[in-house]
Amino acid sequence: MGSSALEDLSSLVFRGVGDLLLSSSDRRALHIFKYHQILPEVSAMDGGDLPLEVFHWQMKWLKKNMEVVSLEEGLSLLAEGRLPKRAAAITFDDGYAADVSFVVPILKDIGFSATFFISSGYLYGQCMWHEILRIALRHTPQKVLDLSPIQLGRHSIATDQARALAYEKLSLDLKYRPLAERQYLLDHIRNAAGTNAQSPEMMLNETQVQQLAMEGMEVGSHTVDHPILRCEADAQAVYQIKTDKENLERVVGRPIKFFAYPNGIPGKDFTQRHVEIVRDCGFKAAVTTSAGVVRKNGDYWQLPRFTPWDTAPAKFALRMLRNYSSRSISV
Repeated sequence: MGSSALEDLSSLVFRGVGDLLLSSSDRRALHIFKYHQILPEVSAMDGGDLPLEVFHWQMKWLKKNMEVVSLEEGLSLLAEGRLPKRAAAITFDDGYAADVSFVVPILKDIGFSATFFISSGYLYGQCMWHEILRIALRHTPQKVLDLSPIQLGRHSIATDQARALAYEKLSLDLKYRPLAERQYLLDHIRNAAGTNAQSPEMMLNETQVQQLAMEGMEVGSHTVDHPILRCEADAQAVYQIKTDKENLERVVGRPIKFFAYPNGIPGKDFTQRHVEIVRDCGFKAAVTTSAGVVRKNGDYWQLPRFTPWDTAPAKFALRMLRNYSSRSISV
């Protein structure tokens, strides 16, 4: 069976089984798709970034097989019992400039909107910490990176594969550190790598965030500096959540209604205390990275999302069907 025939069959199966699973209004569910950066080409070090070609066919597949709505509209229709069958909303985390260049034209051409969760601390030329780590490993002239003075070991970076492995290991070592400690270690890594190379245009700036809003996209909050909230004191967590909302509202001139927990694993990355902070700050809903779909009686401050890693339409369709039966995690 050719790839086109397999895609057609998988679409037919998805629509048929999906309609059976969602046959009545009280069984309807909203898929929330979670993306990060979309790039024309993706290397082994680009982690969760998706190639533009794959993203484009995924959007065309959604246009053909699902009813794509904004996050706000989807949640409202679900609460009212009027959500269409096979409904979906699209979200992006972090706030990458590439998403304005590559993603927005595709979304507008197909007729979709999306919610972009942005960390406002990076609107003024800074990079997210893991991007600084990635850039340091890419541009260092060294073959071995000795980080034993800061208890992070020695890493071979002589080949692209070795650099990718070093990046994966070091990003895991740094992710669950408090902000101040993470920055301290990152500064040492950059010094050991012998490079100060940066890409100041990697993240969205104020003008680009305003452009998103003017293009009909929803702007959401993702904390100021993207810490793992569970690693921070309560006062820092309140600052990160509340201030990001205020910063973004000043930039776009409208209320910021939705929040995305950094990294987003319930119980591991945030706790019930952080859920309460998000609610107290006035958000209408918040999203996690827990698998599953949103149902009418779900927790709107711990909404599950679906991560579309798949590069083949058949697997993409089957994994979405399976996601309908996933039980989302909450704290």
